Amino acid sequence: MIISRFGFFILMVRKWTWIGMWKFFSNWRAIINVKKSERVLRRLVGNKSVDNISGVLQQNPLWLYPFLFLMCDRGSQVILKKDPPMKDNRFILVLWLIIYFIILDSGCNMIYASESADWNSIAIRIHPDSSRSFILTDKRAAFFYGETGKIAEDAHQGFYVLEKKYLNDYLLSRSGAQLRRNSADSIQFFPDHLLRQYPENVRERIFLLDRLNCLVIEIQSDNEQPINFIPLLPARFGLSDHYPKKLENGDVFILNPDQNKPAPKNNQPRLAFAFSGDVKLENGFNDRLQLKDNYSEKEQPARFQLTTGSGLIFVIIGETDTEILELSTELQQNFEHYIKVRRQRITEMLDNCQLKSDQPEFDKAFQWALVSMDQLIMKQPGANQDVAGIFAGLPWFNNYWGRDTFIAFPGAVLTTGQFEAAREILLSFSQFQSRDPNSEYFGRIPNRVTIDEIIYNTADGTPWFIKSLWDYYQYTADIELLTQLFPVVKLSIEGALKHHVDKNYFLTHDDAETWMDARGPDGPWSPRGNRAVEIQALWFAQLIAAAEIAGVIGEYDIQKEWQPIAEKVKHNFSEQFFNRTTMSLYDHLNQDDSADEKIRPNQILALTVSPQPLLTPHQELGVLEQVTTKLTYGYGVASLWQGDEDFHPYHVAPAYYPKDEAYHNGVVWGWLAGPVITSLFRYGYRELAFQLLESESFQILHHGAAGSFSELLDAIPLSGELLPKISGTVSQAWSIAEFIRNVYQDMLGISLNNPKNTILFSPNLPEKLSQIKFKLPLPGSEIFIQILKKSDHCTKLSVHYVHGNRDWQFDAQYPLFDNSKMAFRVMLQPHTLREIHLFFGEQPQVLLDGKIIDWQWHEPDVKTENLPRLQFAEPALVENLNCFLPPPFPLLSGEQISRKNPDATQVVDSADPAFDDRGITGNYVYPQNAQFEDGIFDLTRFQLFEDESEYYFRLTLRNLVQPGWHPEYGFQLTFIAIAIHQPWQKGGEKMVPRNANYQLPTDYQYHRLLLIGGGLQIEDDRGEVVAAYRPSDVRFPLGNIGTKTIEFAIPKQYLGENAESWRLTIMVGGQDDHGGAGLGEFRNVGKTATEWHGGGGEKEVGNCNIYDFLQIDPSKQ
Repeated sequence: MIISRFGFFILMVRKWTWIGMWKFFSNWRAIINVKKSERVLRRLVGNKSVDNISGVLQQNPLWLYPFLFLMCDRGSQVILKKDPPMKDNRFILVLWLIIYFIILDSGCNMIYASESADWNSIAIRIHPDSSRSFILTDKRAAFFYGETGKIAEDAHQGFYVLEKKYLNDYLLSRSGAQLRRNSADSIQFFPDHLLRQYPENVRERIFLLDRLNCLVIEIQSDNEQPINFIPLLPARFGLSDHYPKKLENGDVFILNPDQNKPAPKNNQPRLAFAFSGDVKLENGFNDRLQLKDNYSEKEQPARFQLTTGSGLIFVIIGETDTEILELSTELQQNFEHYIKVRRQRITEMLDNCQLKSDQPEFDKAFQWALVSMDQLIMKQPGANQDVAGIFAGLPWFNNYWGRDTFIAFPGAVLTTGQFEAAREILLSFSQFQSRDPNSEYFGRIPNRVTIDEIIYNTADGTPWFIKSLWDYYQYTADIELLTQLFPVVKLSIEGALKHHVDKNYFLTHDDAETWMDARGPDGPWSPRGNRAVEIQALWFAQLIAAAEIAGVIGEYDIQKEWQPIAEKVKHNFSEQFFNRTTMSLYDHLNQDDSADEKIRPNQILALTVSPQPLLTPHQELGVLEQVTTKLTYGYGVASLWQGDEDFHPYHVAPAYYPKDEAYHNGVVWGWLAGPVITSLFRYGYRELAFQLLESESFQILHHGAAGSFSELLDAIPLSGELLPKISGTVSQAWSIAEFIRNVYQDMLGISLNNPKNTILFSPNLPEKLSQIKFKLPLPGSEIFIQILKKSDHCTKLSVHYVHGNRDWQFDAQYPLFDNSKMAFRVMLQPHTLREIHLFFGEQPQVLLDGKIIDWQWHEPDVKTENLPRLQFAEPALVENLNCFLPPPFPLLSGEQISRKNPDATQVVDSADPAFDDRGITGNYVYPQNAQFEDGIFDLTRFQLFEDESEYYFRLTLRNLVQPGWHPEYGFQLTFIAIAIHQPWQKGGEKMVPRNANYQLPTDYQYHRLLLIGGGLQIEDDRGEVVAAYRPSDVRFPLGNIGTKTIEFAIPKQYLGENAESWRLTIMVGGQDDHGGAGLGEFRNVGKTATEWHGGGGEKEVGNCNIYDFLQIDPSKQ
C-alpha cells in the first residue's frame, strides 16, 4: 500500500472540500483558520510568515495551493486578501477542484490498494556462463536442487522425495546435439520456477508444485523439431534390477522392480516419467546414449523424444502404479491450475510482508529471503498425519532439527504473520518430547526428527522451544495453545532440574550438546562441556518464559517456584561467567569449574535471548565490543577469533584437516549475525548493523544459491575476492530467518504484545534509508506504516489501519540523535489514517493529525558519549596456526599412494566367500539409507604384492559406491582395518580402535594397523600414527567403483620387512565420518537398523561394528 503526497491531499480533500468550496465561492475575503495548524503550515512552506497568504503562494509549488485553501476552520484568523497574486492564480484552485471531482473516488481506491508482488522485478537474472545453484520445494517432502547454467556436478544435487534422491539431473538434445545450458540466451529464476530461453525460441521451465511428489519440466518450441529428454538417475537404482513399464492409459513409463530379483531396499516408491504431447521411447533402458558427457549406463537409462518439440515432462514418485497414473492424469488436465495456485500462494505471502524503501536492491533481497524461507517451512507425511516443521537446510538437512527450528521460528513464522504454521510447528515438536523419567533426556525436545528416528542429544533445543512458545503467545494471544502445552513446559523444567542442574542452578550438558556439536572419531572438535555460556542464557530465558506462561494460565504456585530459580541463575551467571579483566563472558565452564577463555561469539546470546536482562548495560557493552571487534567481519560472524591458535580460516582444506574440524573453529555462520545485529541496533550502532544487513542482502541476491542464504562462509576471503567462499548447505533456515527477523524486529523495530492489544514500534533506520513503507504482520488486522525522513529535523509517520475488528495501542519510541528516545502513544481504530510529524529541533514536538500531543523523553541505558567506538574486525591470516602446521608424522602424497608395479612379487592372494557380510552374529543388516548398497561391506579378495621399496595392497569387494560427496576418495561408506601381526616383534595390541568394538586373538594382535576410509592411516601398537594419506585430488583416489577395488602403495619403511610371515586380519564395516569428512571410523550397529546405523546386534549399543572378517596366516596356506 502506498500513501503518497497525492494520497495525503486526497484524504484532506475528503474532509474539508465542501467547507472550502463554500468559503471560496461565497466570499473572496474568506477567513482561514489555521491557529492550531500554524506549525504544520510553517513547516510546509519553509517557516515563512503566513500572515499574507499571497506571498506564500508566490514562493511555493502549485501543489500547495489547494492544501492551503482547504485548511478552513482549523484555528485563528488569517486574512486571505484579494491581491494580484491571488487573483492571477485563481484558475489554479478551480483546476484542482475539477481534478478532485474526476479522480477522488478512484484515487482513494488506488492509494489504499495493496501493491501486489511484481514477479518480473523479483526475478534474478543469471548469465548463462555464470552458473548458480537454485532450489525449489513442494512445501511437503520434495525438493529439486540444480544448476542454472550447467549439468549438476555436486553429488547432492537432484530431485528428492522424503530424503531420498530419485533423479540426478537430465539432459535435453536436438538433432543429435545437446542443448547446453550455458548456451542459453537468458536464464531467470523466479520464486516458483526457473526459466531458460535458448536460441531459436526454445524455452525450458522447471517447476515444483505444492504438496505433489512431482518435478515438472515444460518445453516449448516455435517449430516442431523433436527434442529429446534424457534422465540421469542415481547409480544406486541398479537399473538391471528394474524394468520400464508403459501404462496403457497414457504416456507414462514406470521404473518398476524386476519381480525376478530382490525387491528394492525399504520398498522405496517407484519412479515414473509421464508426458503431455506426443512422445516415444527413443531407446530402451540401459542403452548407452552417445553424447560427449561421460555418464554411466546406470545414470543414463533412456531417451524420450518429444516428437513435436514441445510438451510437459512429469517426473513422478509414487507408491503404486495407480497412484502414479492418477497424478499423471490430474496434472495433464490441470497443470496450469496448480501453477496458478502456487503462484497465488507465494504472491499472497509476499503481499502480507510488503516492504518498499528507497533501496530497491535491499527490498528485493528481503523478498527473496521471504520466498526461500517459505520454501523450507514443510509438512512431511507422518505415520498418522502430516508433521509440520522447518527443514534446517538444503540439500542435506532436509529434516527437522529442534534447535534450528526454534532459532528460525521468529523470523520464519512470527514476524511474517504465518501464525497457523507457527502453531502447527509447536504442536508437532511437543508430541516428540522425551517423557521417560528415567532417561537422561527426560523433558527434552528432540535435537532431530527424521522419517526414521528421533534423537535428543541437545541441551538448547528445549529452551529455544519454550522461548518460542512464549513469543508465539505475544504475537497471537493464543491462550488455548498456551494452556494445552503447559504440561510440556512443566516437564521441560522438571527434567532439567532432575538430571542437569548443578549446585549453582546452571544447566549442565555433554561436550557436544550445544550448537557447536561437530564430532569426529576422537570426540567433539570443539568440546564445550559442561556449562556453556549461551546454554545458561537460554536456561534463564526458559525459566522466565515458563514462569510467565504459568502466570498467564493461573498456575501461580508453580510460577512462584520457578521465579526464584531464575534469580539464582542470574546472580550466579554474573558472578561466574563475567570476565572483569576483558569485560566479556567466558565461553564455558569446565567440569572442574575452570573457565574457558577462548573468544567465541556464543556470549552475544546473553544479550538477546531473554526478555529480562542477565547483565548490566555496561557489561553488555563489553560483550558487544569484544564480539564486534574480534569476531565480526563486514560479511558475518566467525565462530572463533582469528588470533586463536586453533583458528581455521577455511571450511574445506582436506590436505590439512577434515572439514568438521573447522566447522565451529573459525568458519563464519550466517545465523550468528542475527544476535549481533540486534545488539548493535539496541545500543545505537545503526550504521554498523545495517552494514551487516546490506552484506547479507548482497549474498542473498548475488552469492551462492540464487535468492537464498548459505549456512557458512569461509572466515577469510581468498586473494582478490570480495567475499569468502560459501560452504555448508546452500539454503539454511536460521540464516535466512535471522535476516528477516533483524529487518522486522530491529531495523523497523516492530514487536507485538497482542494480549494487551499493543504494537511496539521502535525503528532504527540507518542514514541510507530515508523512506520506507511496510505492512505489519498482525493477526486479524491490516496496518501499513510509512516512515519519511523529510529533513534532519523532521520525520513523518503515516499509520494506516486498513481493516480489522479491534483497536490497537501504538506505543512508539523514536530515536533521537543522542540515542535517547521520543516515546508517545497513539490509539489506532480500523479504517483510519494517523499522520504523525516528529520534530527534532531544540524543542522536539510530536504532532498527531496536526495537533501537538504529549510525549516522554526516554534516556538511553548508556549515554552516547560513553559508548565505545566500534568497528568490524579486518580479516587476516595469522601465521603459525595449528591447523597448517605439519603433523608429527609423514604425509604420503597422491603420487606415492598411487604407484603401480605390474612386476611386483605376489605375497598374498586370498579369497573370501561372498555374502558373508553378516557380522559376528550372522544377523547383521545394513543401515536403511539407500546409499548403503548391498555388498559394500563384503570383502571377496585380498592381495598383497611387494618390490624392493613398496608394498602394494588390493582389496576387492562385492560392491563399492561413490555417492559423490567426496570424489577425491574414489569410494565412500566402507571402512576397513588391516591388522598386521609380526611374530618376531614383542608386544602388540588386541583392541581394534576406531569404534570397532572388537578384540583380536593373541596370535593376531597387531604391531601395525592400516585404517582405510576417507583417507589412509598407519598406526603402531601404541596408537601412534606412523604415516597417513589425506586425499585432496581426484587424480589419486583410493577406490574404484568400476572395478570394485581399493588399491594403494605404501613404502616398506612404514610397515617393515618379511611380509610373507605376517598374520593378517582384514575387517570391513560401514564408514562414519560424522558428516565432517576425514578418515572416519566404524559405523555403529544396534539391535535394529536405522537410516544411518546398522542392525542385527545383540545390544542397543556396544556391539562389534564389523560386518566381514578375513584372517590370513601364511604359515597355514
